[in-house]
Amino acid sequence: MMMNKNDLVNQLYLSCVENYFLAWLTKYYDVSRLYGLEFRSVVDILDDFSNGSSYENYYKISRIQDIAKDYKLVKKMIFSSNAYDAIGIIENLDDNSLCLMKVNNLFFEKLPRSPWRDDHFIIVDSDLNWINQYPLTDGTFTYGDYVRSYDNLLLIYQINDLNINIEDKITEVIKSQDFKGKDIPNRLCDLESAIGIIRITRKRLKEYYKDNLLANAVLTEEVDLLDKLYLQIRRDILKGNLNKNFKDSIDSIIFFEKKLCEVL
Repeated sequence: MMMNKNDLVNQLYLSCVENYFLAWLTKYYDVSRLYGLEFRSVVDILDDFSNGSSYENYYKISRIQDIAKDYKLVKKMIFSSNAYDAIGIIENLDDNSLCLMKVNNLFFEKLPRSPWRDDHFIIVDSDLNWINQYPLTDGTFTYGDYVRSYDNLLLIYQINDLNINIEDKITEVIKSQDFKGKDIPNRLCDLESAIGIIRITRKRLKEYYKDNLLANAVLTEEVDLLDKLYLQIRRDILKGNLNKNFKDSIDSIIFFEKKLCEVL
């Protein structure tokens, strides 16, 4: 297997599939180039989570694997088949492919935790070695364990054309933002989800603007604030301090967003 579970660490992902995909594509391509193709403003994200959005089903920010497929950097194949037919596909994979296998609840019987989503995927290779994103684990299937765990779906990604021109699609969008007030989540669990999304996307922006010293400096400060805020909200949730007000922190994030517009 070309990948190991350490490859998944420190990827800037919003879902398990995106984590696997970024860890794989990073070996062939500067994925930060793709971070210039998706953007959602802080006020819109906060408003989304004030009005029913949930982290596990948040699709208003395009996933990197979908962006790469749409730009034809990669090819995606979907196989919905039984375990017997799927094993033939898996065993004939080349080393450069990424194969994701949907697993059922039986896969998690021997693991300490399971994810909150029902549609969970793991990486599997032609030798039935597997890597799981949450909890971060790896192993090798026996054929019997593979059959018990397989949930009738494979996603396979292959490199198509890494020389395709990728344009900047976000700088003008960032500069033209409207910061008029929208809703801020009242429930801390919703605010935590919103800040979690903002935190990852601004870390991506920091990577995208790594050669722009002024933008990178602003984003470094903002990301530091977002890291601290995310940790504080998590602590307050665990302690039961559910009525805490974070308006000043949100105002500080908006300040950095406006500053980013200025330097761009």
